[in-house]
Amino acid sequence: MKLFKFVLVVMLVSFVGVTNAQEVKETKKEKEEHVEFSISEKLKKRKSQLLLLEKRNAVSMDRVQKVMKKLETLKESNKISEEEYTKKMEKVSKMDKRIKKQHDNIFKLQSDVLSKERELRGIKASR
Repeated sequence: MKLFKFVLVVMLVSFVGVTNAQEVKETKKEKEEHVEFSISEKLKKRKSQLLLLEKRNAVSMDRVQKVMKKLETLKESNKISEEEYTKKMEKVSKMDKRIKKQHDNIFKLQSDVLSKERELRGIKASR
């Protein structure tokens, strides 16, 4: 009985060793290709996200500028009171702050894209 258990344990260990050896067969080149592919996919995703955010930010900045000019002209022509002007300008300034936060996020995303591009170039150069 002890011999049977010993043989069974040896067979299990050898089987585990064989399966691990098969898993380890993935070469260094295949791993590098996989890493390169994953980095390039993340880079594509971030670039498309960056373009979308830049467009949205540009549109919102233009909108804020137009509203500010419109409020200035309305105030100069006395079509709105000083109180209305200050209330509306507070809203516009809140929007402007949000746009600046968006711009900060865009800047972070741009630096992330640049670092990923450098990393990808480094991987390609090491080949």
